[in-house]
Amino acid sequence: MASSPRPTAPMPPAAPDRVTLPAERAFVVQLRADADPGGGVVRGRIEHLTTGLAAVFESVEELVAHMRAALRSSAAPPTTEDTE
Repeated sequence: MASSPRPTAPMPPAAPDRVTLPAERAFVVQLRADADPGGGVVRGRIEHLTTGLAAVFESVEELVAHMRAALRSSAAPPTTEDTE
């Protein structure tokens, strides 16, 4: 028996003064089955969609550190090695 697709809620229209959500700042965060964010156990995998950089994390601090590193690397100007 085939299941019907889940309905999705419509997205509200973006307000002109609303902060944009650039793709360069998009991540996929996957929590492990044993993670318990409410209990302070945050572990899983993060992937930066623009660069494809992926890493595992064992805490909120590591999660944020991986985000910072990915954003720094995607914002860095190309080196001469990258352009040759």
